[in-house]
Amino acid sequence: MQYTISGPDLQAALGVTPQSIVRWFKNNHDGHPPYRRDGKTIFYRLRDVVVRLRHVRPRGLYGDELSSIVAQDAERRCEAPLDDIHVGEDPEGVSALLRALTHAETERLRDIRVAFRHTCAACGLTPDLYINRLVLHPGIFRFVLTGDEAEIPTLYGWPSFTRAFCAANPAPHPLPPS
Repeated sequence: MQYTISGPDLQAALGVTPQSIVRWFKNNHDGHPPYRRDGKTIFYRLRDVVVRLRHVRPRGLYGDELSSIVAQDAERRCEAPLDDIHVGEDPEGVSALLRALTHAETERLRDIRVAFRHTCAACGLTPDLYINRLVLHPGIFRFVLTGDEAEIPTLYGWPSFTRAFCAANPAPHPLPPS
């Protein structure tokens, strides 16, 4: 995932002061989440923002505030298109992200996983090696958070997406030879 959400973006979307951003991100006992700096502006990944704010902010991050931040992420990813198919490997990040999802978000992720699992089986791939990292794909994550289907594969696009996803994200622990 790209680093697309800045401190000023969060201030505008949430209507908070810079001190709140510092308290939630920099001076938090959990440590500072991964970030990139561009001049004086710090950028975060969308998944880190969602996990952190749902953990430390009393009001969490839901509704219009969440939609605003997700839209900002999508806009920045369109401005500087990079290959989003490679998601890397971050087991701790995935588990924290899965714990932060609401019931409705978990249901949308389940629907995506079912489609992915069926397509993997049809393509001769082992879905269990990839299924947890699926939520790290920006388009899938955007759908899980907001229900926006703009970046998820269509019915006929699942096989090509599945093959590309599995090829770009090799299994962390290959299966032993039989």
